[in-house]
Amino acid sequence: MIVQNWWLTTLLQQKYELCPPLQKDISCDVLIIGAGMSGLSAAAEFINKGLKVVVLEKNILAGSSTGRSAGFLTPDSELELSQLVRRYGLSGANEIWEVPVKGIEYIRKNVAQYNITCDFRIQDSLFLGIGKSGWQDVQDELKCRESVGFTNQELYNQQELPSIITSSGFNGAVRYDETYGINALQYAQGMKTVLREHDIKVYESTEVLKIEDHTAFTHAGSVKAEKIIVAIDKMSASFDKLANEVFHAQTFLSVSEPLSDKEVLTMFPNDQFQCWDSTLVYSYFRLIDGNRLLLGGGNGPTTFLPNAWYHEDVIAGVHK
Repeated sequence: MIVQNWWLTTLLQQKYELCPPLQKDISCDVLIIGAGMSGLSAAAEFINKGLKVVVLEKNILAGSSTGRSAGFLTPDSELELSQLVRRYGLSGANEIWEVPVKGIEYIRKNVAQYNITCDFRIQDSLFLGIGKSGWQDVQDELKCRESVGFTNQELYNQQELPSIITSSGFNGAVRYDETYGINALQYAQGMKTVLREHDIKVYESTEVLKIEDHTAFTHAGSVKAEKIIVAIDKMSASFDKLANEVFHAQTFLSVSEPLSDKEVLTMFPNDQFQCWDSTLVYSYFRLIDGNRLLLGGGNGPTTFLPNAWYHEDVIAGVHK
């Protein structure tokens, strides 16, 4: 096992230009702090709007959570739709669900419009029941999808599953469409080129230390802006007290050696899916570029620790 960030390795497949850090005092109409998926989406909204826009990112674009993600473009959250319905009712669950649906469509359009190379692929979702309550879990999910008004889903019982996935440990599944897989780090770096081509200034390796009076201060410069959009998911308490109200869940990813076409067909006889199971800390997997299998997951203690935890024993447990 090699412990590294696989997505960073894939950046070698393209020629991305690193943006130098900010080392002066500047001003703009709109400043965006943080350039993960949300910050990038915000910046793209200002293309051709006639405003002076600046983006600051303390890492490379998408160098944090976005660029380390599994690349599942699906409206599913840590809670299944059935759990959202129980907590917020049909109307509330539908409203919550529509937010990522719109985001996915926004990303899909950007990939097509700007011809971004990012291993973007259509992958129907497969929610897999596992354990004693697994079959009931997938039935509940199907029922909730129907009650919210979704029509494109299909239920498979344990006897029907081998026709679409040959794993033997599951006892049912719900399949639905309009979900995709993506290399989010490549997408972000591709969008960086797009933003710069449209005269949006991008500075990488530039951490914002504080904001005072419409001005964001960095180690070697500052940006004074009429409007500031903060798109940070792991801010420090010294930056804003809101940091103490944000909770982060952590899982681990692994990527296999390239698989043969025969091995892929052994797992997925007909179509390729992005899959996850019904356990609380679920395991998830999908195929990515090069016929590699991405597999992720974690365990209870490390997933819900307040601070990040790095140890290969966790992903070894997922493999087992």
